[in-house]
Amino acid sequence: MDLEEYWAYDFTSQRNIEEMYATLNTAGPWDWTQRDSGYYGEYLNTRPEDCVRVRIHEFYEPKPTFSILLQIEKGCSAKRSTINKTAKRLLKLIGAAGITKIEPYD
Repeated sequence: MDLEEYWAYDFTSQRNIEEMYATLNTAGPWDWTQRDSGYYGEYLNTRPEDCVRVRIHEFYEPKPTFSILLQIEKGCSAKRSTINKTAKRLLKLIGAAGITKIEPYD
């Protein structure tokens, strides 16, 4: 995947992945799926557009925290500002606190 935009945030929340999943799908506008991977464990994934991917991962070391990873592929008409605005609104709905920009990862 050739990326145009790639950014991430760290945050904490009192909710677990299952609670986040229920809240995010009820709130819209994005449809989320719950996934499991040997590398990331349980995580949430959405594709607001074919060329946009957003994931929420939970990490346990040194304390339970979450991150949201946002990706826009090259040639996509989606705007970072629009995706970021929606993502931050959704983070508030899941009780995200201490939202801090971090280096993207994969």
